[in-house]
Amino acid sequence: DFIKKHCPKDMPLVGCGNLLNKFIVEELKPLIDKTFSTRAEREFTGCGGSSCGGTFSMSLFTEYPNTFGYCLSFSPAYCLYKKNTWMKMMNERMKTINKDSKVFLYSGDVGFEHKFLKPAVDTYKYLSKKGIKCDLIIDEKGIHHEKYWSKYFVPAMKTWLPKE
Repeated sequence: DFIKKHCPKDMPLVGCGNLLNKFIVEELKPLIDKTFSTRAEREFTGCGGSSCGGTFSMSLFTEYPNTFGYCLSFSPAYCLYKKNTWMKMMNERMKTINKDSKVFLYSGDVGFEHKFLKPAVDTYKYLSKKGIKCDLIIDEKGIHHEKYWSKYFVPAMKTWLPKE
């Protein structure tokens, strides 16, 4: 089993992800907003990723709720954490999440991807219970691959971005 072989038994709550999050919010995003024609307000700002990037995106979104109004998390590797560790982090951070935030989750259910499904569903249920607008797509034939994530990118963006 890949996860048991390569991951610590109890990954820390934060690890070094908080350093990446701080860099993105304090250095990268301001540089992007200064360099390009963007709408910098949180209602126009989102983060997203797949696999570990989906996990980092949810971490970024929940750690900086005043910066990010949207989170796209495809095949998130939440399963790298024990359920109670992941949910403890989510619980600590949900105290400051804005209720107008939006989350789009996707998971497949074939092969290696099957390990990602239950934690994504649990996270969806948790966010929904907290009053966050959350969409979940489950592709029963989906594997852990960009080919499957690309099928759902446009639908995610349509629900993610404000209508203007």
